[in-house]
Amino acid sequence: MVKSKSKKKRKFLSQPTSQELVVGAGSVSRVPAVELLNSSLDGSLKLEVSFFNALLIPDVFPLLAAAQKALISKSHDSLSTRTLHSELFYNYSGSKHITESLKRCGISETTTYILVAQFNASLLEIL
Repeated sequence: MVKSKSKKKRKFLSQPTSQELVVGAGSVSRVPAVELLNSSLDGSLKLEVSFFNALLIPDVFPLLAAAQKALISKSHDSLSTRTLHSELFYNYSGSKHITESLKRCGISETTTYILVAQFNASLLEIL
């Protein structure tokens, strides 16, 4: 007697949600970079955004791939970090430690060129 294997249907989505990643970049002086870093770390920043050191981002494609991976993880309720934006850092850096990921490609006190990424936003909100 041959046992029939039950086939489970899986749904693969190219767009797991309707969210998009909007990216903007610009140069800043040292003082705003320190203020952005401090407000990001203490949680007083009103927008949920990711601040990357733009000098460490050679192309936007790896960032978009990391965003897609973060959205897929969120749609499966399997985020490795607390927020979608920290998941973006986690996926982009390749480190298994979120603190190391933030140090590796996030902003610091000496950052002069910042790349801002926000999910489901308009370009005007970023700039």
